Amino acid sequence: MTERFRVIEDGKPEASRAARLRVALLVLGLGLGQVALAQLAPDSGAGNSPAATTSATAATAATAPANADSSAAAADIESALMRLEEKYAIQEKEARELQEKLLELEKSNLELTAGNRRLTQQLATAREAGKRFSAELARRVYRNVSRHVAGMAGTSIPYVGTGVSVGMTGLDVKEGCATLGALNELNRAMKLETVSESKVCTLAVPTQDEVMAQVLRNWRTAYAVAAAWANQDESTLPAEPPTVPQARANELWMAVFGAIPQAVNPAPQRPGPIQPIAPTPPTPPTPPSIK
Repeated sequence: MTERFRVIEDGKPEASRAARLRVALLVLGLGLGQVALAQLAPDSGAGNSPAATTSATAATAATAPANADSSAAAADIESALMRLEEKYAIQEKEARELQEKLLELEKSNLELTAGNRRLTQQLATAREAGKRFSAELARRVYRNVSRHVAGMAGTSIPYVGTGVSVGMTGLDVKEGCATLGALNELNRAMKLETVSESKVCTLAVPTQDEVMAQVLRNWRTAYAVAAAWANQDESTLPAEPPTVPQARANELWMAVFGAIPQAVNPAPQRPGPIQPIAPTPPTPPTPPSIK
C-alpha cells in the first residue's frame, strides 16, 4: 500500500494520481464552461440592429451542439469522479485494515521477542547452575571417598580409631548437607520442587564417649548393625564379628598402647549367633552441633 499512497503532513493518505486527475478534469470543465458563456454573451458594439440580432441567433444556433457536447462531457467527468471517489474510499478502508493488522503483528512480534529473551535467560541460568552443581558434587564425592580410603587405617585402631571415625562422620554430615543445598539451588533455577535438607542437616553425630559406651553395652549388636548397613552397598561383611586370636589381639594392643590391658570379668553373654537388626535411619536430635 505504500506504493499507492503517500502520507502528507496531516497524517492522512491521499491518492496522488486520482487527485491530479480530478484537478485536470475540473480545469477542463471550467474551460469548457467559459467558452460556452463567451459564445452566448451578446456583442456590446453591435447594438440592437437586426443584423446583429441575426448574427447572434446564427451564432447561438451554431454553438448549440457544442453546448450539448460540453454538458455530456461534464456529466461523464462527474460520473468518473464519483467512481474514483468510491475506489478511493475502498482503498482507504483497506489501507486502514492493513495498518491495524500491521500493528497487531508488531505487537505479537514484540511479545514473542520478550518471551524468547526470558526463556534464553532462564536456560542460561539453569545451565550455569547445573554446571556449578556438577563440579561441586564431583569435588565433594571425591573428597568423601578419598577421606574414607585414607582414614581406614586410623578408624581400625582399637579405641583410638573411635575419635577418628566420629570426626569423619561429622564431615560426612556437613558435606551431605552442603550437597543438598547445592541440589536445591539447581532445582530452584530449573523451577523444580526442592528437597528437604533437614533430614541430613539436623543429624547429630555422637561423641567419642557415646560411641564407646554403645560399644561397651553390646558390641556384638553394634557390629551387627554396622555390618547390615554396609552389606546394603554390596559389601560382604559377616553377620557375626570375626574371631581375633589371643596372640594377634595382644600384638595389636602392644603396638597401640604399649601394654596389654588388664583382664576384667566380662559380662556373661548368651552363646549362639546374634541376628543383626534391620538398619533404620536415626532420629535427628535437636539441635546438631557440627563444627
